[in-house]
Amino acid sequence: MNPDSYDARRLLDQLETQIARAQENATAVAAVAGWGEAANGQVKVCVGPSGVLKKVELDPRAMRMASEDLAASIVEAARGAERAAAASIREIYSSTDTGGIDVAAVAQGEYDPSADIEQRLAKAREALRQAG
Repeated sequence: MNPDSYDARRLLDQLETQIARAQENATAVAAVAGWGEAANGQVKVCVGPSGVLKKVELDPRAMRMASEDLAASIVEAARGAERAAAASIREIYSSTDTGGIDVAAVAQGEYDPSADIEQRLAKAREALRQAG
């Protein structure tokens, strides 16, 4: 690293900007509501950013469906809602470098980035050790 290019103030400013962006993204993700529907719109489901069911709306006509069909429609709508929530989360992070981590998969519990992060930190520590 060229000592002349090292500017602690600039690095701190960049870090503060990244932290502010992360806080804005986290607030936006917390507000995500993914909607899905099935049975020609007779079944509607809403999930939060983690895919947790928040609301089910059934058109009165849906109550005339066979119980197996209604259950399958609820599952179909819930899967659509999860996909919609994931798409919204990916859109929120579309202009942010996530280091290749699928933030939507993390939010919905489909991926735990801990091992990946630890591996990257180990590489950074090794690079610092070799440089210093």
